[in-house]
Amino acid sequence: MKTEIQILREIVGTINAVRDGYYPFNPARGYSPNDPERFNPNDYAHLRNFYDHITGLSDAAPDVLFEAYYELALAWDKACLKNQKLETLTPDICTEAT
Repeated sequence: MKTEIQILREIVGTINAVRDGYYPFNPARGYSPNDPERFNPNDYAHLRNFYDHITGLSDAAPDVLFEAYYELALAWDKACLKNQKLETLTPDICTEAT
């Protein structure tokens, strides 16, 4: 069973791959030598595979995107209150999460 952070990492990785023009790998489906290398946003099959993959991940951890956004928003507010850059809070966020 994947943890929420693993699912979030996979969601972000899938979106980044498509954004960069690559066809996203779906570990649940496995690799096929017939998979294209590049993602074609005009190809219905590509869009359907992308949608199914993201939907499956979202169903596995329905609140993970909201929770990640919420934590980032809290960190942003904390940085603004302390007049710090967000990057300086990363250790604080990691410490608080454990």
